[in-house]
Amino acid sequence: MDSLVLYHSAFSPSALKVRFVLEERGLAWEGRLLDLMAKQNLQPEYLAINPRGLVPTLVVGGRAVIESAVICEFLEDYVDAEVGAPSLRPSDPFACARMRVWMKVADEDLHWATGPIPFATLGRLQWLGLSEAQREELLAATPDRARAAAQRSLFERGLEAPEIDVALATWARTLSELEAALTEHEWLAGAAISLADFSVAAHVYMLDYMQLNWAFEAHPRLRRWYERVKQRPAFARSLDPYLPAPVLDFIAAQAAAVGPGLSERLAAASLAAQPRG
Repeated sequence: MDSLVLYHSAFSPSALKVRFVLEERGLAWEGRLLDLMAKQNLQPEYLAINPRGLVPTLVVGGRAVIESAVICEFLEDYVDAEVGAPSLRPSDPFACARMRVWMKVADEDLHWATGPIPFATLGRLQWLGLSEAQREELLAATPDRARAAAQRSLFERGLEAPEIDVALATWARTLSELEAALTEHEWLAGAAISLADFSVAAHVYMLDYMQLNWAFEAHPRLRRWYERVKQRPAFARSLDPYLPAPVLDFIAAQAAAVGPGLSERLAAASLAAQPRG
């Protein structure tokens, strides 16, 4: 088998779900860690591999595969069934369809709902240590102008930025949908764990480390599902090497200060949540 080299970052949910899959399948891989806050993903060396400047990128025998959902399914096609753990893609077409719906929700909804909260808290603290010129340079280097505008808003207004309300509304609606889905199956796609569970869990992890406890208290099926995911050995192997104890202690201290208030806002957002159109 060709070598697998993953360009990733510690906190990116997109990178995390690919690490989940690599570890769950028991695959040998090498990592190249990028600092997204320092925009290392926009350096020429990385853009030569992934012109979009996004993480993760999986390089397989010198050829790049981009987009996290594509990488996850690529691994299912690329890896022989006899290598590693059983497939994470259901053989039943209806279960496979459910899997892809949840992967789509993770990519199109939760992707944009997960980033604002840690950026407005943890990322903002990091940017406060930069000069105004340095911050402007980082924003100017961001090719997605909508993303750059959101980062400016989150830095300037913190948790009072409008992007936070949008994120909480998205989470409120999706948590309700997840709770309903888990009444029918132990896992999101059916009786067995699949790419859907790792895709969504990579985002739910943010609610965990930012201590938005209401999400788990008000959704008991989601809480039990998340605990099952966390019990997988792949979960710890995907996180522990990249989050040393001092980093986790710092995050916990910051989250303890903002988590209760964010939980209250999430609960309020759930009362006003509109069904998916």
